[in-house]
Amino acid sequence: RRLVVGVLDGGDAEEDVAAAPADVSADRRSADARSCELSLGETAGLRQVTLGNDVVRAEILLDKGANVRQFWDVATSTRTLAETQGWAERLAEFHSGGRRGNSYSDFYEGGWQDVLPARAQWDGGAIGDGVGEAAIIPWELARATRTPATAHVLCRARLPRCGLHMVKRFVVRRG
Repeated sequence: RRLVVGVLDGGDAEEDVAAAPADVSADRRSADARSCELSLGETAGLRQVTLGNDVVRAEILLDKGANVRQFWDVATSTRTLAETQGWAERLAEFHSGGRRGNSYSDFYEGGWQDVLPARAQWDGGAIGDGVGEAAIIPWELARATRTPATAHVLCRARLPRCGLHMVKRFVVRRG
């Protein structure tokens, strides 16, 4: 998945925030209200990264499939993705249960999941009932960079049951 929203003029000094403190968005926002932002934190005990600009903001759950938990229209503070009732409790239960599930729908909180593989069969294994393992495993934050004009996150995972190597890239641009 790739989130890309318009481009306006801007600087090009890149900041690597993979090793940044948990909440760095406030300092960045005050520097230039129209700059892209990128912050690391937690939601219900799960690692998450938030990236956005002056138009949209996305919260991505690194510990649960690099799923987009929520996507906001910044001007109206409107949430654009569904959330289940009790979503925070479901995520807390997922965290306390060791961040493991059998299917993408286990501990479903709403949002946007990549259900991969949907059904699969290979030498020595198959996925039939438990589908979408990509949505229920922790993903590595391989790279997180930010400039005033762009915020970029690259996530990676190896799916334990079928062995696929997965990469997700999230990008927002100023404007």
